[in-house]
Amino acid sequence: MELERRRLMKKCILLFAVSLAKRLRDIFKKEYSRRYIFSHSEHPAQKLKKTRPWVKKKTNRDCQSSLTSKFVKELSQDDPLSCYNLLGINHEQFNWLLEKTSPAIQKKDTFMRDALPAHIKLKITLRYLITGDSFKTLSKVSEVPKNTISTFLQECMAALCDVLEDYIKIPDSEAAWNSIEKEFHEKWNFPNCYGSLGGKCVQIAPRGPVGSDSHFDPKHHKIIFFALVDANSCFTCISIESMKQISGGENFENTFFHKDLEINKSHILNNGVIIASDAFPLKEYLMVPYLQSNIYLNKQQVYNYYLLRALRTVENAFGILTSKFHIFERPFTIGIDKIPVLIKSCCSLHNWLKKMNPSYVEPGLEDSEVIVNGVAIPGSWREKEPAALKNVINFRTFETSISAQEKQNWFIDYFFEGCQVSVSDEDMNNHNSLNNIN
Repeated sequence: MELERRRLMKKCILLFAVSLAKRLRDIFKKEYSRRYIFSHSEHPAQKLKKTRPWVKKKTNRDCQSSLTSKFVKELSQDDPLSCYNLLGINHEQFNWLLEKTSPAIQKKDTFMRDALPAHIKLKITLRYLITGDSFKTLSKVSEVPKNTISTFLQECMAALCDVLEDYIKIPDSEAAWNSIEKEFHEKWNFPNCYGSLGGKCVQIAPRGPVGSDSHFDPKHHKIIFFALVDANSCFTCISIESMKQISGGENFENTFFHKDLEINKSHILNNGVIIASDAFPLKEYLMVPYLQSNIYLNKQQVYNYYLLRALRTVENAFGILTSKFHIFERPFTIGIDKIPVLIKSCCSLHNWLKKMNPSYVEPGLEDSEVIVNGVAIPGSWREKEPAALKNVINFRTFETSISAQEKQNWFIDYFFEGCQVSVSDEDMNNHNSLNNIN
């Protein structure tokens, strides 16, 4: 009898617990403005602060279709031009990115509320990179709170980098390196060249009142953006590093990018080289132009012409990047830890769009030249200098090895004696002015 009574009591308690759990679940689902819970304090009914929603109610109702009615119209297949103006890609490219990135950025729904859809996160991220809109502007357009955008933005940019990692990587075979060298020789008349090197100083906006814990002074946090580019102005390798981490000050030998080049220079085959501007030091594998003040022979001027002509590839890459991604139009306002993934995601999208979309680069955007007389025509990207990327600091040193000078003399003799293309003084001065050679 006693055993039967205990079983009945356990069953009643279990039924009561189940009914209580169902009741609490219904209360949370209705999202009352005021919720009460029982605590162990002296006041059993303690009022909680009203929680803020992830998205506004209007967006939450329409999230299964699109952000807002405006986004639905502009992202429809019937209006591909508006989709391109809004996100910088067409509808098919957006669907491909969404399919690849969804497993990484889509969260699971809970009984409290539904997770923000992956397509909304991707649209906001692309919109942020293409237009450079502030979080406040993006919040008004998408009806997603600013704090929510700040939370998932870095995650979405990292997902884009992972999806597009095959479009920006160092060649891992001899055939791939030879393909780059062949294109430089055919397009830019520069033999044994395996890439053009450039660097930019990343500008960061100051934040917070002076003297407070939240104050950020960009003078003490200098970030350098190195890029190695192929003959088609696509990024082969990029490196974003803080000068604060580099020992020895502003010295190229102390950068991580230089250390990587020293380790991997054996992959530069057949006595090949990388070309760079006069801001970098002369190395056996790194050819730089002569300064105008140091030129005393005509063949040195001819060498400068061909090197600066091929160096337009990296200048065009930076120019196209800043023209297409308006996030570079002003100094960065995001956290310093998010800047590397932002730049890498933009470079990955640049390579992907340049290879997948033939109309990605409009006529006249990049530097070109007249085929008949070889006169250089500056691209439209030079009309406006991006505020987020400035010219790199001067890493050049005047201490060079004998082997580096011998390699440079070989190129000087090759261009002056072996090359069949004639160069006039006007052409050389034109290329010097485009590349700011003094």
